[in-house]
Amino acid sequence: MTFEKGTAVLEKYRAKYPELASYIREIVPGERRIEIRQRLEGEDINLHLFAIRVLEDEVRYEVKLSGDAEHKTVKPPEWLSLLHDKLARIVAKILYARETSKAEKQDLDVSGPAA
Repeated sequence: MTFEKGTAVLEKYRAKYPELASYIREIVPGERRIEIRQRLEGEDINLHLFAIRVLEDEVRYEVKLSGDAEHKTVKPPEWLSLLHDKLARIVAKILYARETSKAEKQDLDVSGPAA
């Protein structure tokens, strides 16, 4: 159930912010895995993994954020919360890029093209 909630949140964000599609590396429902990549200025691509592993007698909610050496096992609400947090941070960058682009365009409109 949590994976479905996670993908629903992802789709909701993606519908509102189409730029988010470039950050979603892979969604694999059969493996219950979501991969999000993120490039920060001057850094390599960071990969964030959100996976739910169904084992014989248990279900493991695992998260591996950029810089983590190993997957971290968390409770279902924390898994969903970490996914929300990562998406919110990316959306903030998207909104900042939109505003910066809009301000640059307005500057060009006011001052005219550079000579």
